[in-house]
Amino acid sequence: MVDLGFYENEQEFLEVLEPIIDLLDGSNDFNCKEEEDAFKDYSEKMAQGIPVDKFTSSKNRYKSTEENKLIIVIK
Repeated sequence: MVDLGFYENEQEFLEVLEPIIDLLDGSNDFNCKEEEDAFKDYSEKMAQGIPVDKFTSSKNRYKSTEENKLIIVIK
């Protein structure tokens, strides 16, 4: 795309490409409402300086379910 003149240099191209890659990455997606709430709670405690164990996502993250079917199709 740089060679074709859409972007003047590689840095401009990366500024567009990196957010797209992050969006498609899925490792930051929540598997369910409970997981999202747990992450919010974890983030609030970290911001307050409260020691907490590292946040880990659900072990069901990579299993195909009715709840995550739409996300998989979209991505």
